[in-house]
Amino acid sequence: MAIAPDGRIFVCEQTGALRVIKNGAVLPTPFLTVSVDSSGERGLLGITFDPNFASNNFLYIYYTVPTTPRHNRISRFTANGDVVRLPNNTPTNQSLLISATLHGKTTNKIRVRM
Repeated sequence: MAIAPDGRIFVCEQTGALRVIKNGAVLPTPFLTVSVDSSGERGLLGITFDPNFASNNFLYIYYTVPTTPRHNRISRFTANGDVVRLPNNTPTNQSLLISATLHGKTTNKIRVRM
């Protein structure tokens, strides 16, 4: 979970949806949904905002990719209001930043500070 500079609350669901709480209500449409491996401690695990989010609309998510070998990924997305911006009708606008193969069976922790 993270709070955007404008006060919206972004909440990660382990199953891959990133939800937005605005004015005290959960919006009906997820901000984005990524395909994840959500077994154990895997899934959509974290979010943080770019220090310049107010001007560039970048946010970063940390999640477990459901392909073999299992690995965690940090990707950057661009906000367009309360949903992710999808350029040219493509399925995603993510920029892959880090990808790391999982070696442990349970703990999938990472700490990212912007």
